[in-house]
Amino acid sequence: MIKRTARMAIMLLLALLTTQSVQAADKTTLTAAIGEAETYYSSIQESNPKQAELLSTLINTCKGIQNEADAPQEDIDFATSLVNESVKQCKIAVAQANYAVAISDAEEYLATIKDNYPAQAEKLNIIINNAKTFMENTLVEALEILTQAVRLGIDQMKLEVAQADYAAAISQTEEYMTTIQEKHPEQAEKLAILIDNAKTLMENKSVDVLEYLTKVMKEGIKQMQLEIAQADFAASISDAEAYLATIQETHPEQAQKLSHVIGNAKVIKSTSMEVLNYFTQVMRLGIHEIKMEVAHVDLAAAISDAEAYMASIQESHPSVANLVQVFNEAAKQVQTDDSYGQADLEYATAFMKELVKQAKETVTTGVNAPRAASAMAGKLFDLQGRQVSAPARGIYINNGVKRVIK
Repeated sequence: MIKRTARMAIMLLLALLTTQSVQAADKTTLTAAIGEAETYYSSIQESNPKQAELLSTLINTCKGIQNEADAPQEDIDFATSLVNESVKQCKIAVAQANYAVAISDAEEYLATIKDNYPAQAEKLNIIINNAKTFMENTLVEALEILTQAVRLGIDQMKLEVAQADYAAAISQTEEYMTTIQEKHPEQAEKLAILIDNAKTLMENKSVDVLEYLTKVMKEGIKQMQLEIAQADFAASISDAEAYLATIQETHPEQAQKLSHVIGNAKVIKSTSMEVLNYFTQVMRLGIHEIKMEVAHVDLAAAISDAEAYMASIQESHPSVANLVQVFNEAAKQVQTDDSYGQADLEYATAFMKELVKQAKETVTTGVNAPRAASAMAGKLFDLQGRQVSAPARGIYINNGVKRVIK
């Protein structure tokens, strides 16, 4: 009985020792390592999915060892070392990947500014080339610092570009203000206020703020351009109406055409600068065409009156009639030659009227027309009756004869 009891005691002791031996494997360090690995995994899951996936696979493998009840201490220690080393290597891979992305971002931004911003592009290119020499670095802290340096370089170039754009916007606004100062003082004054306010913010260090202010400046120019387009369009209608009033009684056919143009213009309520500028041009061309028609009509009437008067004095005063004939032929040349503009037509009309007036005075007062014609001998006159010493291209009268200088 005693021997049996002693034997049982020994067996129980051995069982207790065996149990204690299994429980003696320490998993605390492994548990902590896996916890740190999981925390790091969560921090890179979105930004570095490839590295995160590899780390996840390793974590799950080590968790399998962690969950083995009878895993020996050496396996636990190996798994702990494996997790720690994997996290270390993963951090290096992530730091290198982030550094590569920073360089890639810098190169992409460089491509967008190299044509328009050469000074900033040159600076950024130097940063990129220097950064590439450290691509194979395996020191996480150094890679993170270098990545930050590249990011700061990109940010600095973006700031310089934003400042350059803002300065250019102010300069463009000043140039545009100069072009409209005389004709559109109200809009020019608005732009002057905008420019003065903008200059107080030139040293702003926020890219977002500078880009917003640049947009405001450009929108300011567009708004003034729209206001000017509206003012010019209104002025073109007003000019057309003013001219209409001058021809309504004397030139009813042309007045009717112009009235139709004005009526169509008044129904346009566009807020598009391009549309308004287009219709302003249409209005100006419409007025010009009507003025040309009127000038042609007036010149035709002046020529007709001259011919009628010339015919009435052909027998009684042939020398005067012949002189009128010469100028009348020159006026017809102006009438039919498309290279002559409205001013030429109007001058020719005025000259023909004055010529007939002078001819009538000559006939009435009895002045010797041949003697008057001889006073013009050797002299060159344009169709407005002005003596010319250095003639350019055009039609002239010399010794009572038409001359065409090409």
